[in-house]
Amino acid sequence: MEYHYLDESLASYFQRLAGKFPCPGGGSAGALSATLAACLIEMVCNFTVDGKRIDEAARERCSEILIQAGKLRANLSAMIEKDSTLYDKFREISRLAKKDPAQAEVLQEVIKENISLHLDIMKACQSIAEWNEILLEIGNPHLASDVGVSAALALGTVYSCRINIIVNLHQMRDAQIATEIQKEMEETCSSLTRRLQEVTGGVERKFMEARNGG
Repeated sequence: MEYHYLDESLASYFQRLAGKFPCPGGGSAGALSATLAACLIEMVCNFTVDGKRIDEAARERCSEILIQAGKLRANLSAMIEKDSTLYDKFREISRLAKKDPAQAEVLQEVIKENISLHLDIMKACQSIAEWNEILLEIGNPHLASDVGVSAALALGTVYSCRINIIVNLHQMRDAQIATEIQKEMEETCSSLTRRLQEVTGGVERKFMEARNGG
């Protein structure tokens, strides 16, 4: 089955997500969260680039980020649908594997595909973290809260990817590969959690200092 969430209304996607349907599910929602984080980065860059009191170096850097974030958004939005497609594939091969032992190996490859997708989404958050770190310093100060929300959405994405990866690792037969993937995932997750929490914390400090006259 092909999914065309991006061609439908947001309300339609929410209705399906809330309904008694196998797709979309948590993986698709996680990709959506990352896409929203990228969208907010683009918004901050758009306002910064058009700002009158922004120095040229900041304007140029934000213009670069704007292009890169747009490309990332396109990739991430495609993953909103891809997760559902892979889940359907997993369900079908799982059904066949119960009757045909030869399908068991095919199922393992599908599981690897699922893991790869969520690793890719998690790694995409590395760029989101980097851009938010930069925008917190040089972005339009009136949009600092949007930088923080972008980082918070990315942080939620990291955790959602972690959960989906662990679920799939549980079904892998090759213990060595599973261990290697988990190690990579844990390192990436730990680094991103720290960086994204520093961004959200930095945004909070900015507003608290402003309130206290700092």
